[in-house]
Amino acid sequence: MANDTNVTTCLHMSYMTSFALPFLYLLVFVVALPGNIISLWIFMKKMSITTPTHIYLINLTISNLLLCIILPFMFVYYIQGFTWKLSNFFCQFTVGLVTPVLHINIYISMVILTWIAFTRYAILVKQKKFSCYIILVNKCYSGFLENIQKPKFAKIICGAVWVITITGILPIVLFYAIIEAKAEENDDTCYSKKIETGGEASQISNFFGAALFFICFCLVLFSYMSLARHLNTVYKTTSIMGSDKIYKNVFKKLLLIQLVLAICFLPQQIFKIVFVKLVRKTTCEKLTPLVEGKNFVLWLSVSRCITDPIMYLMLDKTFQKNVCILIKVKDDHTTFNNINGKIEDIRSLEEKRSKGTCYTDTHIDEHI
Repeated sequence: MANDTNVTTCLHMSYMTSFALPFLYLLVFVVALPGNIISLWIFMKKMSITTPTHIYLINLTISNLLLCIILPFMFVYYIQGFTWKLSNFFCQFTVGLVTPVLHINIYISMVILTWIAFTRYAILVKQKKFSCYIILVNKCYSGFLENIQKPKFAKIICGAVWVITITGILPIVLFYAIIEAKAEENDDTCYSKKIETGGEASQISNFFGAALFFICFCLVLFSYMSLARHLNTVYKTTSIMGSDKIYKNVFKKLLLIQLVLAICFLPQQIFKIVFVKLVRKTTCEKLTPLVEGKNFVLWLSVSRCITDPIMYLMLDKTFQKNVCILIKVKDDHTTFNNINGKIEDIRSLEEKRSKGTCYTDTHIDEHI
């Protein structure tokens, strides 16, 4: 037990660990679980037409639901972790299964959100051809841009993201659980320095994870800034025409994804680099607040699954329509006619694609 006189531990019970963090994880579970269940039901049962964006959002929702399943264990861990021994079943379950699911969710969400932003940007670049580089691209790149607009290609991308993420994270987590997370001579509690700080291998892996995040973050930022520059040019030279409204719409969606990455993921990715640097120099007495800071920014990344259903409303108009129907909210007749008209545009788009017909500006906004 953590209160044994023969046991000394660097980490101590505090209000943050034993009350605040359990409450925050419980809050995410209670709010995120029904929101993501309803979202998945709408995507799977209520949408007759599946676009690439729907495929990405379905995978994002499935990842969120897997995360929701393990959140009660995080709740119990922070309450009871001080009293569990490292050999306890619940401790081993948390270290060996809950931890990998949590980190797999974070990186799958990060990559899928980035891919959504990139594909929206890439499709617009291809359509408008305002970059000299696009004129000179080879047929392979042109074929790639055509493929990213197909649901089949979106399924391949999502499958690859799942496989690569799991195969990349699982060996590290298994090494952490089997080799690094061992009881120290004077501390065999579950919530301990060994569990919370990890060993050399898992600490080094944090740098690779942070590098992946900053690649994603910079890619979305590049797309966002490029469209911002284009919009600025349009404002200065011409009035906003129909096709430029499409740019403005996608610009807002890129901004939304950028904000999610910045608010939910950025603090955790920065702090875990700082954490690895400081934990090697921090004395035992000062370790508790450092670990609590790490755990709080980790919760911040997890809390994203609360906001994802709200984000779906802003990213996809068909999803928005189905939510309105579900909660019996009556929209004005014109709005529904516009949405139904855009659904017909998608059907027409599929027919034109099968015939090899090029896309036009009126189809791009709904399709991407």
